[in-house]
Amino acid sequence: MKKHSVISADIVASTSLLPDELSALRAKIIRFIANLEQNHGGYGRIIKGDYIECYSPDPRKALRLAIALKCCVKSFILPSISTTEKINAKRRKLFKDYALRVSVGIGTMKPVDTFKGVLDGDAIYRAGRNLKDQNTSGKEKVIIKKCFFWTGDDEEKDLLCTAIGELIDNQLNRSTARQCDVLYYKLAEKSEAEIARITGLSQSTVNQHSTSIGSNAIIQAINYIENNKQLWK
Repeated sequence: MKKHSVISADIVASTSLLPDELSALRAKIIRFIANLEQNHGGYGRIIKGDYIECYSPDPRKALRLAIALKCCVKSFILPSISTTEKINAKRRKLFKDYALRVSVGIGTMKPVDTFKGVLDGDAIYRAGRNLKDQNTSGKEKVIIKKCFFWTGDDEEKDLLCTAIGELIDNQLNRSTARQCDVLYYKLAEKSEAEIARITGLSQSTVNQHSTSIGSNAIIQAINYIENNKQLWK
C-alpha cells in the first residue's frame, strides 16, 4: 500500500510567549501550511494553539518539510522583555533555543478530508505517539532531551532518517533565528539573491548566515534521503 507522511510538532515552552507573540507565530505557521498545501499537495492545521499537524502525500519530502517547519518556528524573533519571573525568562530561553519538537510518521493513511479536518491512519498515529509524553505546557521544570523523532516500518530507513534528522536538529538548536530563516528559504530552493530580497538582508549577510548554519551540508543530506531509490523502493 502507498505510504504517506505526517509531521506532528509541539511548540516548546509556548506559555512563555505573550498573547500577541503567540498570535504572530501562529500567523507565521499558517503561512507555512499554505505553502505546504499549494506546493506539496499537503494539508496542515494548528491544534490548541501550540500543536501542529502536517500531512504530505510524498514521504520522500518528509524530512525536508519537518526541518523547514522547525526553521519556520525557530526563525521567529522573540523580543526581550523585562520580567521578575525567573521561571518565565528560563522558559523563553527554551523557546529561543529549541522552538519546536518534531515527529515524523511514515505509514498508510485513510483518505484525508480537508473540509472536515480529518486525518486518520497509521502515519499520524506513529507521529503523534512520539510526542505524547513530551508536552511542556504547565510544567514548572522543563528538560529537553530530544527534539526530533522519526518512525516508520522500515528499520534501515528509520535509522538513517533518524540519525540525519537528529544531527540537523541539533545544529538548528545551536543556530540563531536569522540563520534558521535563511535555511528555511534555502530548503524552498531559493537563491541567495532571492533570499536577500525576501528578508531585506544583504546578499553577503545571507551568505554568512548560510555558511554559519551549514546549509550546504544540511541540504546535501536531505537530498540524499529524497533521491535514494533504495530507501523508497
